[in-house]
Amino acid sequence: MCGILFSSSLSRRFSLEKFNNALISQAWRGPDNRESVSIQADLFIAGHNRLAILDKTSMANQPMYSSCGNFLIVFNGEIYNHLDIRKKLSLNCRTTSDTETLVEAFSQVGISVLSLLDGMFSFVVLNINNGEWFAARDHLGIKPLYYYRNSEDLVIASESSTISKLTDNGLDSESMIEWTLIRRPLPGFSFYKNINELLPGHYLHSRETFPVKYWQRKKSSEKFEYDHLEYKIKNSINRHELSDYPVVALLSGGIDSSIISAISNTQDCYSIGLEGNNECAYAQETGIKINKNIHTHIIDENRLLQAWEKLILLRNEPISVPNEALIYLICKEFKSDQKVLLTGEGADEIFFGYDKIYRWAMNEKKINPEDFISRYGYGSDKLSADDLTERMHYYLVETAKDKSPIEFLEDFMLDVHLVGLLRRMDYSSMAASKEARVPFVCTDIVNYMYRRPTVLKIDEIHSKIPLRKMISNLGLLNVLERTKIGFSASKNNMIHKYDEYEKFRNFNIKTLGLDGSK
Repeated sequence: MCGILFSSSLSRRFSLEKFNNALISQAWRGPDNRESVSIQADLFIAGHNRLAILDKTSMANQPMYSSCGNFLIVFNGEIYNHLDIRKKLSLNCRTTSDTETLVEAFSQVGISVLSLLDGMFSFVVLNINNGEWFAARDHLGIKPLYYYRNSEDLVIASESSTISKLTDNGLDSESMIEWTLIRRPLPGFSFYKNINELLPGHYLHSRETFPVKYWQRKKSSEKFEYDHLEYKIKNSINRHELSDYPVVALLSGGIDSSIISAISNTQDCYSIGLEGNNECAYAQETGIKINKNIHTHIIDENRLLQAWEKLILLRNEPISVPNEALIYLICKEFKSDQKVLLTGEGADEIFFGYDKIYRWAMNEKKINPEDFISRYGYGSDKLSADDLTERMHYYLVETAKDKSPIEFLEDFMLDVHLVGLLRRMDYSSMAASKEARVPFVCTDIVNYMYRRPTVLKIDEIHSKIPLRKMISNLGLLNVLERTKIGFSASKNNMIHKYDEYEKFRNFNIKTLGLDGSK
């Protein structure tokens, strides 16, 4: 888990000094090492902030050259099957780092390496001989990647605010409107003008004008079998434990985190919540049943507000949801050598865990964009077409085209909602210099469940039906009897969600000085 920065400028607009100042601004993404390399008098500059997870030695630092000396890489993420790739391609590596596996594999098979990768990643590779560059983001959007590009200049980074320090782009007003409605900019955009999000499953290439899609979800032709799904989930959890440091788990007391905590080999689980609004007692009960060490932390409203302010200023853009602060604060409580955490993101989107909106879609005949955002979003319970940005309205109409409402919702939740939550998890954990991993979010599980009959996932009584069966088989029936809270950052359960989020949004706006107070 790291932070990357790469620039290409025909005009040499970005000096190494200015580049390094921008790189320092995301030092929290990788405090273990920071390096940059200038190629051809700043024509290309590559920089890296490292959080060491695989191979603790300096030989695994980045930017990293291929053994042939022709390729340079900066990489953020983890490739869980990198040892299998070494065997498949007969790679001769000097380190145990997956970074070296990736750059050596790229030097051998080029862009085709994407079809081999199982993991979360964003990376840039430069061919030093001919000046061609290649950048890619993982299939499902677990790791962030942003870019700025015009006829002469290119900047790619893990953080959009890092790019803005080089390009001086200001905040985008349309993105801010979308943030008030769906808690994030529309896919493909960032909070900054002309700084784009590289969509999941896409790559950029110096020879291509626009991003290229290399992967898309597809309906499985396999007959659904519960035992086969359970195998896939257990296998994914085990693969996600690849690390040279101890792995821990976040445990809220709900279904998803309980499955991961029970199946994983981790011994330490962490739970957090506000005074009067937490699941710490439930987490402790589950911890006893699965024989794990449970560390619980209760915080007051003052610590929550302080963490909000820190995260907003560190990122220099709005944060998406209130509980980012809780994730950040619990990560700060880990032991110093506990750098990796497992979390349950993705289960609700894959197995239809948001009961109300999925049941609503099951009974609808057609999607109306304004009605949908009113039900899904956090801006208002009654919106008109004028409340949505033009590009958001277009996106929703295009996404709904030739699909049933439940098919539209499945795609929206995977492409918009889940990617937003993954960004939240990445940022709030990385702000504490920890690496979050999401075992449910893998192509194997997503493709196996995609477009399955709705009744396999949700009925009029229960959601996430396969995971409920899995919890029962694990002997954790107590988990099924609880009302889900999660890492809730609600200070008052009696406040309507729209009023609560309005206060949260106003806090963001004031902290960023966008209310005229600064």
